[in-house]
Amino acid sequence: MLKARSALLAVESVVRTAPHPGTRQLAVELERAWAGAHELAELRVAAALRSGRTSLPAGLGEDALRLVGTHGTGIPARLGIGENCTAAEAWAVATDTLGRWQEEAENPLYQQDQRRAATVVVRTCEGLLTDLAQEVPVA
Repeated sequence: MLKARSALLAVESVVRTAPHPGTRQLAVELERAWAGAHELAELRVAAALRSGRTSLPAGLGEDALRLVGTHGTGIPARLGIGENCTAAEAWAVATDTLGRWQEEAENPLYQQDQRRAATVVVRTCEGLLTDLAQEVPVA
């Protein structure tokens, strides 16, 4: 993902600094690639939180970093639960986590970058639940 991100950034730089015929269409395709690659959004959130460009209150930054995969990309690592946790227990934790982050994403006191980071974490939680749905019968 880091190599893909670097390649997209390089192409984006060329598109901006050396416009040619077809550049507009390439810019549209680049935007589509950025928008469709949730893993890249997770990398941007991690970089913003680690660099201090974005900050979240009271331990939420560390929670966000864990959820976007900086401590491991498996479901237990992202949720901060043990490897021996059942799928049903992971489902419960993921559902609770999604609800908390949905509230954060809608917090009117947050700045735009904070809401954007929270929205990426919401999408991550939704993805975790989608993965877990294959393992847990949903009532």
